[in-house]
Amino acid sequence: MVVNENTGEYLGGAGFFQYQEVDKTKFLKLYVNGVKAITELSSAGTKVFEILYRAMQEQKDTDTILMSYDIIDMKAVKISRTTYFKGMKELVEKQFIAETMIQNYYFINPDYMFNGDRLSFVKSYIMTETKKIT
Repeated sequence: MVVNENTGEYLGGAGFFQYQEVDKTKFLKLYVNGVKAITELSSAGTKVFEILYRAMQEQKDTDTILMSYDIIDMKAVKISRTTYFKGMKELVEKQFIAETMIQNYYFINPDYMFNGDRLSFVKSYIMTETKKIT
């Protein structure tokens, strides 16, 4: 709590911030929830995750991604149309990605992964009064 020393007026809440400088090389951040979810993917889901991973490396600092069978680099990842759509369905069901209103564009779940050089997480704590037991 921030209080004006002269007037005693409540000015607002206080916060603690920590800034960390990290290597600027291109890399994809994969968080604990994402790692756990990857281990539960089927073969189709794993193949499509590889496609998603490669696509995210090319597009930085965005929360959406274009995923279409027609633009897959088949030299990098060989996958049939049936396997692709089965894997896409699984990535949506397991919440790696979520559909947008635009066909073939998906939101990326930042709880699982992120590709960029800036990301902030804010957690707010509000104190509650404890009740006395009588």
